[in-house]
Order: sequence, then structure tokens, then C-alpha cells
Amino acid sequence: CIKEGKQESEFLPSAGGTFNISISGDIDGLITQALLTGNFESAVDLCLHDNRMADAIILAIAGGQELLAQTQKKYFAKSRSKITRLITAVVMKNWKEIVESCDLKNWREALAAVLTYAKPDEFSTLCDLLGTRLESEGDSLLQTQACLCYICAGNVEKLVACWTKAQDGSSPLSLQDLIEKVVILRKAVQLTQAMDTNTVGVLLAEKMSQYANLLAAQGSIAAALAFLPENTNQPNIAQLRDRLCKAQGQPIPGQESSKTPYDRQQLPKGRPGPVAGPPQMPR
Repeated sequence: CIKEGKQESEFLPSAGGTFNISISGDIDGLITQALLTGNFESAVDLCLHDNRMADAIILAIAGGQELLAQTQKKYFAKSRSKITRLITAVVMKNWKEIVESCDLKNWREALAAVLTYAKPDEFSTLCDLLGTRLESEGDSLLQTQACLCYICAGNVEKLVACWTKAQDGSSPLSLQDLIEKVVILRKAVQLTQAMDTNTVGVLLAEKMSQYANLLAAQGSIAAALAFLPENTNQPNIAQLRDRLCKAQGQPIPGQESSKTPYDRQQLPKGRPGPVAGPPQMPR
């Protein structure tokens, strides 16, 4: 502790000797007058006016959080360095500024900033916003990169829509690649965001049906059924699932089992049944 105190004291002005407290009319004198009367705000403004940024920040810290926040804004308004906007966004926690205003050549850096700083309740929205910017450029490479942003956001429907634009949708291998990503993403979102796995959008339902049909055509009916949600609001998935269940000999969910041919039938009332009698002998 003694050693640490000694090291800190080396950076402080020497306590020996005397120093002049000037209250002249120059900038130093005006700052001195403000400090002697406890007017930190005026002292900070004078420092900013004289472009003494470090002095302004130090005095603002002594003046409290509100003054510090005001001083930071004034400092950022005056500063024009290449990194000022990034520093501003980080200090002010304005991650939307990074996502909305960065050059799209730096989309990776913007995503890294979001991954580093964004709170859980704003993370998905920011990733989604960055993905939308990349996708709207119309460039196939940027659209592919937008898919990564949608994966980070956990936005399954936008991932499918963007992938459909960027990839060859008619290729079975490409379709398989998408379905693999979607299955993993849906599982991750289910664990982290309590998503209902039976909720499927129109476009995703179409792709899942295409993939299930490919599997069924190869004889992998059980695998095809495994990729289809059991209870969904999409009729094409429900119909395909019913057909696959029939093909595999499984009961269709929600339908009653058919009656056996040996069930006893109740005769309608008022109609007598056949009466047994002695057999007629031929004459």
C-alpha cells in the first residue's frame, strides 16, 4: 500500500513551494474565479471555449454526472476525428447509431459492437436492423451476410426469405442447407426465447414441405415426418403430414379410428327384423 501510494504521488503536482492563484481577466483568471466560487459549469464552458478538452472533462467529473454528460455531448459535437462517432456511440450507449449509420463494408465490426455491448432486450432488434440494411442493398453477397444477422437475431422467417433471394431455391442441396440451419436456429430460439415450435410462417412452411417431399420420395418417410411440426397453422404442412402418416400406416392425429366390419349395427325403430321360421319344403 505504501508503494502504491508513493507511485500515485509521483503523478501529482509537487506540494512544495507556492503557486499563484490568478483572477486576472484572461481565460485562466476566469476559470480560477469560477472554481473559487464552485461554478463548475462555467469553468467547464470556459475550458471548452479555449479547446482545453482534458481540463473540461476532469472538471466535469468533479461537477457530477449531469455535468459530465453535458460536457461529453459538447465534446463530441466539437470533435471531428475519424473515430469520434464510434466513441460517441459507445459512451452514449447508442448502438442503433452504429447499426444504422456505419458503412456496410464494416458490417462485421458493427455486428461485433452489438454482440459486445447490446442488452438482451435490444440485441435481436439491432441484429435484425443490420440484416435488413444488408439485404436491401440487392447485392447477393450482402444478402448472404444478412442471413448471418438474422441467425443472430433468431428471426427464422427473415432468414428463410433472405436465403430464398440469395440462393438457388431449386437445388436440393441448397434446400437441405437451409433446413439444417432453420432446425438448429428454431431449437436455439426455443431454448432462449420460449418460442412455440409449431408456429410456422408461410414461406418456411413451403420450404419444409419441399424438403419433406424430397425425403419421402427417397423412401425416408419417418425422417420426413420428423421435420414437420405436429400441430401447425399451415394447411399444406398438415395435409402433407396426413398423407405421410397414411403411407406409413400410422393413425392420423385428430381423426377417429374407422369402425371395424364386425361392429354391431343398430336397426332403426319401427322396422321389424327378419323372422326365423321353419324351412319351406318343396312340393
